[in-house]
Amino acid sequence: MARTEQFKQEIQFRLPFRKKFFSEDCVYDRRESSIEWSMSEIILEIIENDKKFHVTTTRMEPYTKLRYHIGNKNGKWLIELVENTCPVCNGVVGPISCDYCGDNGWVGGKTLKNTLFDIEKRFREKEGRHRR
Repeated sequence: MARTEQFKQEIQFRLPFRKKFFSEDCVYDRRESSIEWSMSEIILEIIENDKKFHVTTTRMEPYTKLRYHIGNKNGKWLIELVENTCPVCNGVVGPISCDYCGDNGWVGGKTLKNTLFDIEKRFREKEGRHRR
C-alpha cells in the first residue's frame, strides 16, 4: 500500500502543473491508472535463488506479469531489477525460439535495454544488410 499512497501523492503534487498546461479532458499523463494497477497487483510466487528472491506478481489486464529481483544490500532488502513477461512469446518458454527475450520468457532492466538493438542486429545479419 505504500506504493499506492506514493502514487496518490504524486498525482496531487502534479495537479498545479496539469492545470497550467493540460485541459481537464486531456487524459495524457494523468497517471490515474497507476493507482488502479498498483492496488490490483498480487503475488503469485516467491522463489529463493542464491540468497536473493524472485517475486512474481500479476496485475489487472492488460498488464503482464512482473518479476522482481530482490537482494539484501547492507542489511536492507531492495528491488534490484524488475522484469515483464515477454510481449512476443508471452512468457511461454517452449518449442518455438523467441529472439526477443532470448528464450527465458522475461524482459526488462538490463535485458530490455539491449534487446531491441540485438534483435535488429540479428535480423539485419540474417538478411545480409547492415546499418550504415
